[in-house]
Order: sequence, then C-alpha cells, then structure tokens
Amino acid sequence: MISNPFENTYFLYLVFLALILTLSSYRSLHGRKYRPFRVFFRPAIYLLLGLGLLSQDFTDPLFITSLLGLLAGALMGVKLGSGVSFYYSGGDLYYKRSVWVYLLWLASFLLRAYLEVGSPTSFTVLTLLDALLMFSSGLLLGESYHLVTKARVIRRDGVL
Repeated sequence: MISNPFENTYFLYLVFLALILTLSSYRSLHGRKYRPFRVFFRPAIYLLLGLGLLSQDFTDPLFITSLLGLLAGALMGVKLGSGVSFYYSGGDLYYKRSVWVYLLWLASFLLRAYLEVGSPTSFTVLTLLDALLMFSSGLLLGESYHLVTKARVIRRDGVL
C-alpha cells in the first residue's frame, strides 16, 4: 500500500510515463492513419515542453545550444525521415515512423525521466539532457516534415 504523498506522486508519474511509452510504441510499430495535423501534434507538444523546461534563462549558452540542437535535429530528421513507410488499409493512407528516430527519442526521454526522479544530478547535466531532448524533438519535427511531403506526393500521384 502506498503510504506517503511522495510515493503516491511517484507512482502516478510512473503510470503516466508507462502510458505515454505504451501508446507511442504501439503507434510506432503498427502505424497510424495519416492526417497532417496528427503528424505534427506530438512533436509540437514535445517541442513546447522542451522550450518550457529551457525558458528559464534565454541568455544561457545551454539554451542557445539547445536551440541549435533543435535545428540540427530537424535537419537530421528530414534526412532520417526516409525511414518512414506508408501503406493503405481499408482505402485509408497509414504511416509508420522511422524506428531509429523513435528509438533516439525514447532513449533521451527515458534518460531524462530517470535523472529527474531517480538520481540527484547537477543542473548542468539536466540542462544538457534537455538539450538532447530538444535535439530529439527536432528529429521528430524534421521527420514529420518529410512524412507530410512524402504523403502529399503519394496522394497526388496515387503511387506508394
């Protein structure tokens, strides 16, 4: 039985993380129905959360590094976005994201979550990890751009 408020909050935090990871893993492995809004929604949420974590001091060099990481991640995500696959099911267009982009995001997300709760670390380490999350958010955004561009061509030409 959970006895104190910290254990209760920690338990809810773990349940929330497990829910996020289960849903995102399922969607990454089995695909989702293509809708442009849906493609950008999750990466946009991650970007906003990352910016919220970093918005404490806009003059901090690590903040600037994080923004550069975001840009580098977006450019790399466009390139790695070629790992995206499309298929039709029931007449609807579906897509599966690149496994490598998902795994990089997952690793940085889990490491950040572990360090936040499970291990006391310095502010610098957490900030660098936040920069890594911004990089992985950029990867997801770049991949989303590639995905939407490729889907537009598929719908226009009617060929996978």
